[in-house]
Amino acid sequence: MPIREILNQSNAHRELMFRALKNVNYRRYYFAWGFSSIGTWMQAVAMGWLVYRLTHSPLLLGAVAFASQAPSIVLSPFAGVLSDRYDRRWLLFWAQACLMIQACLLAAVVLTGKVNTATLMGLGLFLGIVNAFELPIRQAFIKELIDDKNDLSNAIALNASAMNISKLLGPALAGILIALVGEGWCFTLNAFSFIPIVMVLLSLKLPRGQAKPGGNGSFLGELGEGFRYATRFSPIRALLLMLGIMSLLQGAFQTLMPVFVKEQYHTGPEAFGLIIGAAGIGAVGAALYLAGRQSIRGLWRHIGVALPGLGFLIMAFGYVHDVRLAAGVSFLVGFVTMMQVASTNSILQAIVEEDKRGRIMSLYGTVLIGAGPVGSVIAGASSGTLGLPLTFLIGGSLALVTTLIFWQSFARLRAKVLPIYIEKGIIAVEQ
Repeated sequence: MPIREILNQSNAHRELMFRALKNVNYRRYYFAWGFSSIGTWMQAVAMGWLVYRLTHSPLLLGAVAFASQAPSIVLSPFAGVLSDRYDRRWLLFWAQACLMIQACLLAAVVLTGKVNTATLMGLGLFLGIVNAFELPIRQAFIKELIDDKNDLSNAIALNASAMNISKLLGPALAGILIALVGEGWCFTLNAFSFIPIVMVLLSLKLPRGQAKPGGNGSFLGELGEGFRYATRFSPIRALLLMLGIMSLLQGAFQTLMPVFVKEQYHTGPEAFGLIIGAAGIGAVGAALYLAGRQSIRGLWRHIGVALPGLGFLIMAFGYVHDVRLAAGVSFLVGFVTMMQVASTNSILQAIVEEDKRGRIMSLYGTVLIGAGPVGSVIAGASSGTLGLPLTFLIGGSLALVTTLIFWQSFARLRAKVLPIYIEKGIIAVEQ
């Protein structure tokens, strides 16, 4: 193939990969939010380090982490109702403002030397409550930033890539800052990192009609309506089930990683960083691959391949004894996990009824975040009784069984989704 043709194809793919950035509102939001995400990950690492430095207690470390995650399981569905009732731009603005306040309070108590475990637990709980509302609102809000509906899946993939890049940069910067000036300055910089996204949300020029009046039904009635819609419409139900199994296995994988590093590889933090970093790079690669796709067509098959791929990788990881090979497997775990997460997000946003978008994305967030801690608990208990390899073997088998059920019902799911794709112009004619 001539060099000129290769360069032309490369340029075309690059333009396709970043096409959502042509939308002015999305472009401004994307860079501001990506910058803020780096600060968020800096704070997450500094928080864990601070708790352990003060308490030397893994139990309290886990308790603070749980306090920052558990509210999402309970509160995210309510955030979905708010998202469908009110202007998402202003809901997201106030959520970002609250996150900035939380970071300021953390910085203040640490830099003044008034920090204690109870304060950290309370601020961790506050963070969890705000995040429970922020995630589903943010996911549903992306569509309002896109002028061309065909750019939505690209925007979702770009958001995923930004999150994973910040997940690589944030902890690295936090490690340097903690060593040089302490955890308090990580919290301070995180607080400042919210300024761009807050300013962008204030200045966005959205089309008229984006703001929504409050719903006419009862709050609980609308909440129940969202649950019924998700459980009765089989494509959404299948997507959330597959996502839940993936998140369950991912939670187990992350929780048991320090145990593998210490007991199976007989190494230290450097190997842990290598393996976790490899997963992050794999996730970025998957997000960029999805960003280069022209439409959401074919993403169902991506999910049908990603979950069993994760199952086989999880089973194989239990029997790996070489750190370099483990890093390779971890890279693939990150790749297939992001493939499923971003693909699920794109399909849900494409097929959901507009007046229920916030509630469905809240269920997406609840499943994605909530299943991980459950997998962590199950994996921790199982590994102590059955051992690491057998625990991962059982987990991988669960993914394979779930995928088998999915493929058996694939034709029925496709038949229900196809009319929606045609109606929304994703597919021109029935094929």
